[in-house]
Order: sequence, then structure tokens, then C-alpha cells
Amino acid sequence: MKNFNIMNMGREGNKLLNGFSGYGIMGRVMLFGIVFLLAACGSKGTGAVADAVAIELDEFGGDSIPLSSISDSVSYITLETTDSNLIGSIKRIGMTDSLIVLLDEKTGQVSSYSIDGKYYGNIGTVGQGEGEYISPECIEVDDSLIYVYDSRRGVAMKYNHAGDFKGSDSVGEGDDFTTITMNGKRCYLLTCYNFPKERAGVFLVDPAENKRERIMECKQGIERYHSWDFFKNGDRVSLASNDYENLIFQWRGDSLAEIVRLEISPVPSQSDLERWGSKDLLKYYNRMTLFDFDRWLIINYWREKGGRVVVFDRKLNKWTVGRRFYDDMDTVKGFVSFPFSPGNILVSAMEGETPD
Repeated sequence: MKNFNIMNMGREGNKLLNGFSGYGIMGRVMLFGIVFLLAACGSKGTGAVADAVAIELDEFGGDSIPLSSISDSVSYITLETTDSNLIGSIKRIGMTDSLIVLLDEKTGQVSSYSIDGKYYGNIGTVGQGEGEYISPECIEVDDSLIYVYDSRRGVAMKYNHAGDFKGSDSVGEGDDFTTITMNGKRCYLLTCYNFPKERAGVFLVDPAENKRERIMECKQGIERYHSWDFFKNGDRVSLASNDYENLIFQWRGDSLAEIVRLEISPVPSQSDLERWGSKDLLKYYNRMTLFDFDRWLIINYWREKGGRVVVFDRKLNKWTVGRRFYDDMDTVKGFVSFPFSPGNILVSAMEGETPD
């Protein structure tokens, strides 16, 4: 039978964990990324723009980067499964000091587990009644609530840790979703990158004021293979701009502050972007994932001829480009969920085969 694990990579001292040898999305195992154009997103309240970092993805000094250069250890938590509680394909994970919550992509079900993997129960269910969701896209967990973003209805469903429904907030359509704290209130950020230009951008939703505001516009809504744009490290939220717009932000206080501006090459021309199609997308590198830890900033890029991984070591102020991470640690190949970080560790679901 299939045995699903959560990989939790820790850190010691200043050396952070972050291990992944492959990343599962759209039915493929990938560790890649994107190519960027010139900066094209404008945002409210951004910080001072740093000097752009020029990176040529087709020209780099090394082939692969060992996981041990950025990771200290790898540990696993086996999730309990029974005949009535089977896991199909883990899409998203949320985690606190005492709780694990996962979203099953195949069934659309959200379920909860103890920190050592014991099954607690389901959180809501698929349906159209009160406390039910139609198309769960993202989940988040904090000290008191579990959030399930239903992209079909554009609402954030709220449950306590016992699974009791506590109401919902209207947030609107989006590709990716995360919670933030602004002026002591719980608010939401949504990316709408896979939308027409007039609706593309980043939106801030304040449910207490019933307000949805576009805080960052984008040059062009384009067809994309991925939807993961936010990366949470404890209470810190990082955000990658739309594909080919080469900016990385952090949510600071009550605004997005630009922290990195990349000039990635090779890049598509503006005319290419204006007539963009899914097949054209494969010709250039696409940003697939973003990881932003205290020390390490990691971005994966991919195109049809192969991928690149870009690593920035803040301690040494050094950028490194490689084809992929080399698995020189005891890791299981094949990430099957969007990794996330509950505070300078990286957590992802892994799928391993074990004898029945």
C-alpha cells in the first residue's frame, strides 16, 4: 500500500534546512523555474528598490547543488490511514506545533492529524451546504482556526481545530491565497495572475470592512502551469510577482515591500507575451516555486529543455545557479504537495511505496 509521509527538514544554528530533490505538480516531478522580463508590476507602499540582480540561466558554473549545503537533517512523520481514511494525493499542508492539516487533491477533502500523524478527522466536506466547500484550492492553519479557500465560490471557510464550522469570508476569485495580519486584524492576500490584464494582480481583502482592493497591478495575465505564488515562513509572507515580471516581495506591516529585482535571461519579448499560449510557455524558463527562509532564498525555474535552481545565501551575499538539487541526504524522491515553512523548516508531503 502507499505510505504518505511529511518531510520536515530542520536547521541547527544558522544553517537552515531545505531539502527537495523533486517537486510534483501537474503530474510531473520537477525542480524548475522561470525566466523574467523587465519589472512590470507596480504596487502600493513598496520599499526602496534594490539594484537588479542579473542572472543568465543558460550559463552557470555548476551542474547541481547538494542538499547538504543548505540542509542539516531530514525527518519523517507517517500519516495514519485506514480503510475509511485513505489519502489520494496531498496537494496542500498546514501545520502548527500540535496539528497537521492536509488537502487531498483527488477527493477534495480536508483532514486533520496529530503532530505525530494520528488521524483526528475530516474538516468540513465537499458539498454545497453550510460548512461545505465545492472546490478547495488552498488551506492555512493558525493557532485557533483552519482556513479552506473555496476558489469556485471565492470564499474562505473557517473551522476551529476540532472541525466545527465558524463561518466564512467572501474574498473573491484568485489563483493563490494566504492569510495575513494587518493592524491586528485577520486579512487575506490573493494573486490573480492567471486572469485577463484588467483583473490580474494582487488583491488585499479586509473582511471586517467588506473591502477588496488591488494593491499590485500586473502587465499581462498569462496562461500558466502553476498557481503557487506565496511562501509563508512563520508569520512572514513572501510573494513572487507574475511570470516574467521578476520581482519578489515580502508583506511588511501593512504593505508589500520589494526585496529582490531579478533580470533573468533568456527572456521572451513583449510581442511574445502579448500573443502568449501554453506551447509558447515551454520555450522559456518559468518560475515554478519560491522558498524564502531567513538565510536562503530559493527559486526554481523550468522549461521544456530542463530546469534551473537559483539560490541566494544572505549570510554570504552570494547567488548560485544549478540544474537541480543533488540528493546527498536520506530523502524520498518526489514531492507531492506544495511545500511550506512553519518557521525556518521545510515541510512537504512525500509518497513512498511499502509492502502490504
